Amino acid sequence: MSFWRAPIPFKMKRAIRVAIVGAATLRLLYIWSVYSDSTGRFDREAMTLIVEEIRPLVKAGRTMEFQLDDWTNPKSLRVEDLWETYKRLNRWDGHIWAERSDEGVLKVTILTQNNWHVVNYGFAYSDTPFVVYREGVNKGEEQSFLDVPGLMYYADKKIDDHWWAVSGDD
Repeated sequence: MSFWRAPIPFKMKRAIRVAIVGAATLRLLYIWSVYSDSTGRFDREAMTLIVEEIRPLVKAGRTMEFQLDDWTNPKSLRVEDLWETYKRLNRWDGHIWAERSDEGVLKVTILTQNNWHVVNYGFAYSDTPFVVYREGVNKGEEQSFLDVPGLMYYADKKIDDHWWAVSGDD
């Protein structure tokens, strides 16, 4: 017994191909973003200059957001909300969150690579050594977190007691 099958219209075939290729591309981008070292090269001197530029601006008990318009010039730092940065530049790279505890401990998170809604990468600084929190399991691995301001709180790689490579999603 044979069954008659209606031909699939050309536009429908094309839509199916586009959907399959699009899904495969998104999956590859996700895998690349998760397994690549996307924070970029850690330049201790440049990052420390950024932190020192922020230090006098953040008072005890406050959290602030900044935008660094020129990575080679820490003086290009401006106080700016994340969404204002996005509206002005259509990107988030160079966005910085900073908070100072009531005890005066400064924590800074610097976004170095924004992959839109996939994942963000950057570096986190703290005056005191970070405490790493381990919670839950993600894809069979225990996940590590840092208590830092901003969107990036996954502890990816320890650089030293005061610096970590971090990631997070928006």
